[in-house]
Amino acid sequence: MCSAKGPSSLPIRWHVTTDGIATGPGLTEPRRLCTLDRKTTADLLTLIQRSQQPPSSADPTSKSQPIKTPAPQPELATNPRAHLTLLGSCHLTADGEPVRLRRSAGLQILAYLAIHPDGATRSELIRAIWPNLPPATISQRLHTTLTDLRQQLRPILSEDPITRHDDRYRLKPRAVATDLRPWRTAVNAMTHAVGTTERNRACRAVIDLYRGDVAAEQTWYWLAPAREQIRRTVMDAYATLAEDADPNEALTLLQRAIRIDPYNQALHYQAANLLRAAGDHASATDLIKQLHQRIFHRP
Repeated sequence: MCSAKGPSSLPIRWHVTTDGIATGPGLTEPRRLCTLDRKTTADLLTLIQRSQQPPSSADPTSKSQPIKTPAPQPELATNPRAHLTLLGSCHLTADGEPVRLRRSAGLQILAYLAIHPDGATRSELIRAIWPNLPPATISQRLHTTLTDLRQQLRPILSEDPITRHDDRYRLKPRAVATDLRPWRTAVNAMTHAVGTTERNRACRAVIDLYRGDVAAEQTWYWLAPAREQIRRTVMDAYATLAEDADPNEALTLLQRAIRIDPYNQALHYQAANLLRAAGDHASATDLIKQLHQRIFHRP
């Protein structure tokens, strides 16, 4: 709640939500006010408090010394109470128990922010979650969904699951863990690995942590690019391992990869070459024939 003065100098009270939306007398429509996150507010209050303290008489030069803003403190490492599973499924749990969100768009927003760790703007969220509706008419629905999401999860998590800086929303890592984070760590290790042993270890981690398509049971249209990118990365890990493996293990790896991506031509031909090298020309021919049938009859 905040107060302002009207034309008659009488106080006018507005209701202000936690994300800065003000409503009340004198406002023909909701107005967004500037807000500060908890840490910025704490730093500002500390600065004000220090500025009001009298200089120490023991230090004659203290009057001329500038006041220093406290350095930002890193977030304490915690074990998030909530976990968002995305690889092979899409569901939210808290303390091991499933959480059913009141609004279906709420789960979609959590998934979108988890898949886009750099965050998303209001317009990006609107275009993704409600693609067939005019953005100008849907802004309030986004605000309502975010407010309801925070109201439902804040009592469970003891903090907001989503942060906002300027017009950019992000999923708070210490509030909600996701299976994409360790998977991305493995991908980063695979990309920057030095030496065959380190690279193969990272490749196996990328494969082992992959449980299937992102939000496999969901049909959200914006998922397609993310699914394809993650699937390609997993295929690269399989192909890299196959290059360094003996023929039998390499063929096994490629067959597993083909089951994940049955339209991947490079993997089919790589496996077919191994079959031919082993003298199994019939299986190599059948493998390529199956690929062509899938491609030509692809829905």
